[in-house]
Amino acid sequence: MLREDRQTLVSPGNYIVRDHEDQTPITVQLTTKKAPRRVTTKDQSSGSLGQTTLFRRTIRARDTICAISKGSAMVTKSDKPYRGLTASHIFPTSQLEEWNRHNYRLYITDPSPATEIGQSGLYSPQNGLLLSTTVHEDFDAFLVGVDPDADYKIIIFGGDPTGLGGARLKDSARNGTNPNNRVSAELLRWHLRMCVYSNMKANADPGPEWEEDLGSDDMGQILEQPDAGERMEVELFTRLGPRVA
Repeated sequence: MLREDRQTLVSPGNYIVRDHEDQTPITVQLTTKKAPRRVTTKDQSSGSLGQTTLFRRTIRARDTICAISKGSAMVTKSDKPYRGLTASHIFPTSQLEEWNRHNYRLYITDPSPATEIGQSGLYSPQNGLLLSTTVHEDFDAFLVGVDPDADYKIIIFGGDPTGLGGARLKDSARNGTNPNNRVSAELLRWHLRMCVYSNMKANADPGPEWEEDLGSDDMGQILEQPDAGERMEVELFTRLGPRVA
């Protein structure tokens, strides 16, 4: 029997995986699936398309602070109460084709019209969380996940210097007064599964890490990268999301 031991590597061999409670054997299926590559979305300006603006306003009103860390900016100003906080998508808008292929629209129960949440539903608050800048980057990198089947517990895939692991998602996101604004448990399950693929699956790394701080000539910096085509495609669909989703 294998027991938790952070110092011992598991030797190659054949193993039976059992349920930790009743010891029933668990069927393990291999998969070729992997987490998608994504770039951290930036909050759009107030002059952006309607569904983007409404998405941001609704997420801000619902969560008010980071839904995972429960924190806000270190220095706040009355005229910029959400500085350092971003209305973030759980399922990335750049993966619209994947969204449509698997009919993930079924995960959105929000009856709002397409003019508000997009034809795809990707701009529904059910696909969003208000996150601090740091948490947002880790969330998009699949280093932080939320398990809706364990009372919305925060799962950290890596070092946890701030002790977020084991905490719970902010109650407003999961039990808000408006059921149409509550975060989708199915989308959180999807995101957590991507975290597992990215961090625990053999050969999961899809390529070199993408630099986020590109400077003023961001397009030029991207074109210098060996996987420029893939990065440009993700950037394009992320930035044009409101127009195509």
